[in-house]
Amino acid sequence: MRIVSILLLIICMAGTTSAQNVASAGTGSPSGYFNNAATQHITGDSQAALQTALTGLRQYPNDRKLRELVDKLQKEQQQQQKEQEQQEQEEKDQQEKEEQDGKEQNPQDGEQNEQQNQEGEEEQQDQEGQQEEEQQQNQQQQGKDGEQGEDGEQSQEESEAQDGEKSDQQGTPDESVTEAGEEGEESDEEGEEALRQRTLQKLKDMNMTEEKARMILEAMRNAEIQYIQQRKRKAPRKRDNSKPDW
Repeated sequence: MRIVSILLLIICMAGTTSAQNVASAGTGSPSGYFNNAATQHITGDSQAALQTALTGLRQYPNDRKLRELVDKLQKEQQQQQKEQEQQEQEEKDQQEKEEQDGKEQNPQDGEQNEQQNQEGEEEQQDQEGQQEEEQQQNQQQQGKDGEQGEDGEQSQEESEAQDGEKSDQQGTPDESVTEAGEEGEESDEEGEEALRQRTLQKLKDMNMTEEKARMILEAMRNAEIQYIQQRKRKAPRKRDNSKPDW
């Protein structure tokens, strides 16, 4: 609207002057300065137009048209400068606002990242705790299995030792009886006592207590009785010749 009003003012002030008259006037007259400044302003060179109008006004300070044109151009230039400064200030404010928003957003992102990192660390600690617990359980289970294996081996060794003691003990009564027969001159009590002492000495040499020896003898006696009973059950019946084969 300002440009249109200036153009209308120029047209009214210029009247019906033709382009040839403007060219012939040059810059040596008020109308020449006015027309040149107006032409520069229309083509978009407002700074040059103002400079031309000011030059003409210095030469013709009483010319009304040049003064009005200078006032219009100066006001327009001031308005443009003001608008430009306002626009620059708005851009600056917008940039500062964006930076402030970014700063406010960054702490939130930092808090979220920190929270995520903390949750990740807690989850990792839970997993490590579960793994340690599983390892401890496995170690305890392996320890139990090892103890059971050792108990089994120890039981097997004890069983083998008992079998060996049983074998040794099987010959002991016969030797005792033989020695008792050779010492028939002694009394029965002395023979039994001597036999008992020798038996105890042999048991002591085998690291076996008298009670344990009795248990072994008792077990051997029971095994022998069971063996005899089984043999009796399995004994074949005698054939009766008085009866036919069929």
